Amino acid sequence: MENNEKILYIANFNEKTNKLFDKIAGLRPAKFLHYDINQLKTFAETTYPELVIISISSLTYEDQHTVNLFLQFRPEYKYILYGTKEECKDFHGKFNANVIRYIITPIIESDFIKIISDEINKIEGICLNDEKPVVNIDTRKKLLIVDDDPIFLRTLTNFFKDKYRISVAKSGSEALTSLEKVSPDLILLDYEMPVTNGPQTLQMIRQNKDFENVPVFFLTGVSDPEQVKIALNLKPEGYLLKNSGQIELVSRIDGYFAVHE
Repeated sequence: MENNEKILYIANFNEKTNKLFDKIAGLRPAKFLHYDINQLKTFAETTYPELVIISISSLTYEDQHTVNLFLQFRPEYKYILYGTKEECKDFHGKFNANVIRYIITPIIESDFIKIISDEINKIEGICLNDEKPVVNIDTRKKLLIVDDDPIFLRTLTNFFKDKYRISVAKSGSEALTSLEKVSPDLILLDYEMPVTNGPQTLQMIRQNKDFENVPVFFLTGVSDPEQVKIALNLKPEGYLLKNSGQIELVSRIDGYFAVHE
């Protein structure tokens, strides 16, 4: 990570949220941002926070839209959303981001901070009953999913997130930028993308000596035999149809790792 912020806090700037942010920043290095999608995306491109806290209280339509866009942009982050019971209920189920907790307001500040602290400790695998922290190392394989369709990215993230650590990229150029940061064990690469398509992206990956041996599976919605033949001539490790369904897609990736451990 280029920055060291562990927590991203998204809310309107006011005296109450500024005071709350000071408490949050006392737990871990944190960043406070308003509902600005450009600033949020810029932050997300350089930093991978352990936790994202978002106030969903009394949002304007534009702010709510920004939150939804950001959740689609980085569905794999761990989110805590807080607002009234009605506001949380309204947000719940609208998207498939990784919301680990809703905090119902009103709530006193000390209880709010305790909840945040407890969730951070869970994420970091700290056992508070021991004198020494015990870190739970996540040994799951890392997948980088590359596709220009945010809905399909969210779908695949949900397919694989229980078994693998997921990172996403929405273009070939973003995938190349993500390689150093993510160091994936396998890449799921959309075959047909604008500007830099799948074959071009694969070629550039193979030209990078640090990642030339990372296995790549093409993803495509086209089942035409000639198209499949062209794709396989590029020598990817696999070729997956997008409409195969969760069981088939996960089984293929599981099978690859089972053979290549």
